[in-house]
Amino acid sequence: MPSDTRISEEASTFSRTVQPVVLKGNRSIDATEKHSSPIKAGSLIGVRVLLIEDDPLSREALELILDYCGAEVVSVESAAEALAAYEHRAPTIMISDIGLPDLDGCNLLRTIRARQQRRGQHIPAIAVSGYSSQETGERARNSGFDAFLTKPVEVVRLLQMVRELIS
Repeated sequence: MPSDTRISEEASTFSRTVQPVVLKGNRSIDATEKHSSPIKAGSLIGVRVLLIEDDPLSREALELILDYCGAEVVSVESAAEALAAYEHRAPTIMISDIGLPDLDGCNLLRTIRARQQRRGQHIPAIAVSGYSSQETGERARNSGFDAFLTKPVEVVRLLQMVRELIS
């Protein structure tokens, strides 16, 4: 992966620019290609997101992006907190890490899906994971997730998925 790393001792700053290559079907594309739906402030106004992520940096980054787009974000770090937040106020969409400390995201979603079935609901859910295997994606979909993304999450793709799933 090509990257450009600069370290400045005078300003004590560190910056790194990475241009990842993403596989799309059988062709690779430069992640800097133009996308049809750019990140827009206010593009998710009225959308309630339940974000379940145990890694503080990932949680904060996703929360900032979603908040910038106008979503109302409730972010939690465990399955227990997610269940409590879900019961308090149902979200428009859920985004959950699969690897949670108390209960994995797949089992968490199975629990939520059972509750939704009793209520006649289906709230869209996106799984995120650091494991990019086909088996992980299949396991997520078999657990009831509507979509699966690998970390690091490509922001534009995440926002496209959110828009598609809530429309």
